[in-house]
Amino acid sequence: MAKLGRPRKYHTPEALLEASRLRNREYYERNKTRIAKKRSRQRKSKGLADSHSTRGKKSRKQATEQSPLAKIRGRVKQCTNQVKISMQGKTVEEYFTMVCSEVKAQQQNDTSSAVEIIASHLEPLAAAAAPAFELQRCHHEILNLVGCGEELKAINKTVEGFSSLCNELELLQVEIELNAQDVFAQMQAGRLKLLLSPI
Repeated sequence: MAKLGRPRKYHTPEALLEASRLRNREYYERNKTRIAKKRSRQRKSKGLADSHSTRGKKSRKQATEQSPLAKIRGRVKQCTNQVKISMQGKTVEEYFTMVCSEVKAQQQNDTSSAVEIIASHLEPLAAAAAPAFELQRCHHEILNLVGCGEELKAINKTVEGFSSLCNELELLQVEIELNAQDVFAQMQAGRLKLLLSPI
């Protein structure tokens, strides 16, 4: 006698579909957290996590903006602007020449007024010492990042120029106190280091 197969449990396509839905629902309820984690991993690996919500787009945008390089670039820009403001938007040579012109105008008066002029110009530069120091810190941090050649050059130029200007002004102040006539002669001959032209 031939063996019969298993008796049919579902006799209509609708009953079969309903049973399939029921099994799927039960399976999902049992494994809900595992399925959610797996889907989340898949979305992240494809770069589609939260792609349907504006909140997700904003968070991704903020994440790219807050990369280490973006943060450092922001700090570099801010500090460079502060240093430029302290130099009245002039280059190092222009600023030094301007100070020398003001000092030379006081040549007929006593040297103390010339020294005071230099001191008055050193004050805003001293206030910009903190941003200049911050630029040096940014320089050290950028060394560890890739693709920052332009930033490194700009930082070096700003910091070296600022330091050179401060040093030359302090040296000028001391030399005027010691031998004002010699300094004025050097100004006329255009022999001072950062001087653009003879005064």
